[in-house]
Amino acid sequence: LTLDSSQNATFAGDILSTHAGNSTITVQSTNDNAILKINANSGGGGSAANQDPYLQFASANTVKANIHYDNTATDLIFQTNGTNTALTLDNSQNATFAGSVQLANTKNLQFVGASGDHARIVYTQGDGTTGDVWSHTFYQNSGVKGAIEFFATNESTADGNIRFKTGTTTRLTIG
Repeated sequence: LTLDSSQNATFAGDILSTHAGNSTITVQSTNDNAILKINANSGGGGSAANQDPYLQFASANTVKANIHYDNTATDLIFQTNGTNTALTLDNSQNATFAGSVQLANTKNLQFVGASGDHARIVYTQGDGTTGDVWSHTFYQNSGVKGAIEFFATNESTADGNIRFKTGTTTRLTIG
């Protein structure tokens, strides 16, 4: 352990915090941002030159998940169940999901352009008391509203329809 004149500590080895209850390490600033910095020194001699910083989550000494930065690919990688990649964010901010993406009920998937134009995919479902009313809408707004809707008012009678709309006007219904 080295302690400099500004009271900054440098540790030559690992740091272990052990406590019978919850063990906590706190990084706190009294007047600005608090930053926990993980700095992997490039030039190491191990795998990938030991330059990928990791934040690991473990239980009973078994790694359960990782968040790590891949210096070679310049990707931020989220891993679960050990080292299974669940999500990769690349250096162009593109997201690659290894599995399905699920949104909570009444949540939309929206695409917003630089001009404010947007498109969204919307799913709605009734409460089940009316035969599971549901609707899938692909909605586009670029000065003129347009939509393609897939919907049903009663699942048990298979009364599904497809509607093509501009604004609030239905141009074509198939069903």
